[in-house]
Amino acid sequence: MPEPQLPERVEHLPTVQDNSPAAILRVAVETKLDAASIERLAELAWRQQDRDAAREFADALAKFQNECPTIGQTKTAKIATKSGGSYTFTYSPLDRIDKIVKPRCFANGLSYSWDSEIEGGMMKVTCCLRHVNGHKEHSSFSCPTSSSSGASDAQKYAMALTFAKRQTLTAILGLTTTDEDTDGADPSTITPEQAATIRDMISAVGANENKFLLYMGVGEVEDIRASDYRRAVVALKAKGE
Repeated sequence: MPEPQLPERVEHLPTVQDNSPAAILRVAVETKLDAASIERLAELAWRQQDRDAAREFADALAKFQNECPTIGQTKTAKIATKSGGSYTFTYSPLDRIDKIVKPRCFANGLSYSWDSEIEGGMMKVTCCLRHVNGHKEHSSFSCPTSSSSGASDAQKYAMALTFAKRQTLTAILGLTTTDEDTDGADPSTITPEQAATIRDMISAVGANENKFLLYMGVGEVEDIRASDYRRAVVALKAKGE
């Protein structure tokens, strides 16, 4: 559809500091433009607002992706095959992904939710990613609800739902998940005793735990790599000085 043309009288409108559609229309009415001109002007204003919102959404998503660390695949699933064999694969569980990405999304004005429907034995899940300015994008994934496992029907639905949620969230946020043993780095995490020490230090120095976890690039204290333990301690000591 071709862009609507501005009416001749629009160029004579006073300067508008607030470029929102409501402000522009108010000025148009005050200058007594005819109804057809106001309608065309309104369409242009809304189109511009949509373009601005899409740009702000893209900027927020890019900032989120720059801040979000690679998410380790900490769980292993074993799948039985029809021939009687099996295979395994590693993955990042949804609750861990959610714990890592949600605070970073919030910090950039982003939020997400899901809708699901079942039709013909297939579950379709759609993830909606929204920005505070109103712009939103969607990602959908379909998977069967039936399987050869001994789970109940309700459990099969729940597993399919969780799987599809994980796929759509990963896709729409552009997340990278990888095995913890990446680039030869030490995949082990801190010990329970070290985790307790970190928590004690957080409390003692009055640090914000969520901000500290963001700094360390993990979702919870127990996820801190053993090789990063000294860095965590040094950072908390500096906070207390």
